[in-house]
Amino acid sequence: MGDLTDSTYLCKIMKGIDYVINCAAYLGEDTELAIASNIMGVKFLAHAALDNSVKKFIHISTTSVYG
Repeated sequence: MGDLTDSTYLCKIMKGIDYVINCAAYLGEDTELAIASNIMGVKFLAHAALDNSVKKFIHISTTSVYG
């Protein structure tokens, strides 16, 4: 397992990857952890995918956004 907030790690593991399906999410009450994981983590993951010419990036949101 890796850390979505570690951009160096994400770039390293993205090498040779064609597709990324992201459904990682933090659903707890810690606002700082939620921002780090759900916002910055997705940003770092998307940038790593772009930097490594990933063909498709699919981001799946959590159903808890619907209440």
